[in-house]
Amino acid sequence: MIGKWRNKQMVTYISTQYDNEMVQTTNRRNQKRTLPKPIMYYNSHMKGTDRLDQMVSYYPCERKTLRWQKNIFVHFLQVVIVNSLYLYNMYNSDRLSLYDIRVCVLEDLLPPKEAPLLITPTRNSMHSLSKLMKRKGNGKSVTRRCRICYQEGKCKETVYYCAVCPDEPGLCELGCCDKYHEDK
Repeated sequence: MIGKWRNKQMVTYISTQYDNEMVQTTNRRNQKRTLPKPIMYYNSHMKGTDRLDQMVSYYPCERKTLRWQKNIFVHFLQVVIVNSLYLYNMYNSDRLSLYDIRVCVLEDLLPPKEAPLLITPTRNSMHSLSKLMKRKGNGKSVTRRCRICYQEGKCKETVYYCAVCPDEPGLCELGCCDKYHEDK
């Protein structure tokens, strides 16, 4: 016999053992309700995989955007958490909820929170490159010679300079600023 029944969501069932008759039962709060006989027997004998699937469904983590391998890993991780909850509650007098054990597992997996490091500015970090905004009469940018490249025998023009230094030296972007301020 095939039947359909709706409690919170639509459930379709097939039963060869029980008829499709309505039976009156009481729930945990001693409220009476009627439901089909196959559903009543299913609920009273629900164990193992059904209970596990029910507990895993409380906090769904699988995503359609993840690859199937990652979804399987996430599902196995959820099953491990539910099994660990079952074992913990079986051997300890202080029982945990599924939420509490998930939080404990996450706290153990994530790195501990550390106080943010206070970075004191060094002498070199106060110096920063600024760009020359002046233009020549023909519309081209004004350039300066890079001090470090010039000392090394290269003739390199740059549009950057250190605005903090009093003589405002022209410096390249490629590490010349750090070299210049290390020497000083």
